[in-house]
Amino acid sequence: MSLSTYPIILYDNWHFSFLSLSFRTMIEVNIKDNESLERALRRFKKKWERSGVLKDVKRKAFYEKPSVTKRIAKKQTIRRAIRLAKFNN
Repeated sequence: MSLSTYPIILYDNWHFSFLSLSFRTMIEVNIKDNESLERALRRFKKKWERSGVLKDVKRKAFYEKPSVTKRIAKKQTIRRAIRLAKFNN
């Protein structure tokens, strides 16, 4: 792996930043007055999980043939339609 694929986490007195150069994602958490470091890290982790960065990293870790990508997308569409049909009935 090249150096650009590793995420960079910056910390200074005001905020945390997560910059993933390979996926062009920037997540920032401003640290409030009298806020503990653990609490700010917890908020940072929640934002990071919700942004889907880890999901993208895992998905792009290995090459996936276009036919496999199309097959997966088709299955997801069918599952989504079935769920919607259950919800609407």
